Amino acid sequence: MDNNEIVIEGQRREIFGRHVKNIRREGHLPGVVYGQGMDSIPIVLDAKSTQRIVTRLGPSTLINLNVDGKSYHTLLRDRQYNYLTGDIIHLDFLVVSLTETVKTAVSVQMEGEAPAVKDYNGILVTNLESIDIEGLPMDLPNRILVDISVLAEIGDSISVGDLPLPPNITLHTDPNESVILVTSQVVEEVEEEVELLDEDLEAEPELVEKGRREDEDGESVEDQE
Repeated sequence: MDNNEIVIEGQRREIFGRHVKNIRREGHLPGVVYGQGMDSIPIVLDAKSTQRIVTRLGPSTLINLNVDGKSYHTLLRDRQYNYLTGDIIHLDFLVVSLTETVKTAVSVQMEGEAPAVKDYNGILVTNLESIDIEGLPMDLPNRILVDISVLAEIGDSISVGDLPLPPNITLHTDPNESVILVTSQVVEEVEEEVELLDEDLEAEPELVEKGRREDEDGESVEDQE
C-alpha cells in the first residue's frame, strides 16, 4: 500500500435535520460512521482541515477516524457536495476489519508520455477512471498508475488486464475492458463536424424542449440531509 497513515479527528454529533445548517455556518462538517454489527454514529468534523485531507483521498484509502478518543479503521464511502460552491457538505465513513477483505473502487491515473500523441498527433481517450478491486484494507492501493509510454501507434490501447495490480488484490472489473486508447486526430475532427451538423438540423426542436424543461423545473429544491 502506498499511502501514509491518514488520521481524521471528529466528535459525536448531537445536532440533526435542518439544524445541521447551523454547524456548517460555524465551520464544521457533518458526517456519519457505520459498519457491520454496529449502530451508525453521527459525527461532526472540522470542515477546513477535513476537506483539505479528503480531497486527495480515494475510496480505497484506509483512514483512521478518531471519534471522542475511540479509533475506527474506515474507508470513505460517500461525499456530498454543494454544487454551487463545490464544498463538501457531508461524509460517510465505513468501518472495516483489517482481517477481512473489502470490495471497493480504486482510481486509475496516467503517467508518462504516449509516443503516439507526440509522433502522430494522436488523441488519448480515457474510458475508465477507476476499477473495482477486493483485498484486505491494509493491502488496498490508493491508486493504480498506468504507464502510457507503451502507446506507440494510433489504435494502441491499455486494457484492465494490463494494469499492474499489487499482490493479494482481486480484480472485479472485466480485464478485457479498455482503460485508455489512442485515436486519430482526423477521426475526432470528422466526428465533431457531424455533431455540429446534427445540432444545426435539430436546433429548433431542442429549443422548444428546453423551454418546456425550464417551465417544469423552474423551482429550485433545497438539498435535504
